[in-house]
Amino acid sequence: MTCSLCNKETLGESHNAHPIGNKECCSECNSSSVIPLRLFLSGLYQNKALVLKTDNSIDFIKPNGTKFELDELQNQVNGYIEVYPLRIPGHIVLVNEEGLIKNMDFNYLASRIFGMKAVGPVMICPEGIFE
Repeated sequence: MTCSLCNKETLGESHNAHPIGNKECCSECNSSSVIPLRLFLSGLYQNKALVLKTDNSIDFIKPNGTKFELDELQNQVNGYIEVYPLRIPGHIVLVNEEGLIKNMDFNYLASRIFGMKAVGPVMICPEGIFE
């Protein structure tokens, strides 16, 4: 089987890639991308932000205090932050302001999930922990 997310040939189990795709994915992509995204979309993590990385993995990030400080946000997008125009109810989407200038990699995961045309890491932060 070829994984619909990483395009690698895999042997063994396959998993439903929804909501990232309509085909099957490998166990590695399932655990690094599909399951974290399902948890995020369920609304379970209102005290954590979601970071979509260019290697197709997803991380949950918690602020050091009660809300994210500017330097924490900048660390996640690898530079100056910019609010992306995509609207996700109750969330703010952040990208690197200079991503195109710095020739950052295209974020395929953000494109597949949200239809975004973004480069570099994409951070989706609940409004309650964004200052």
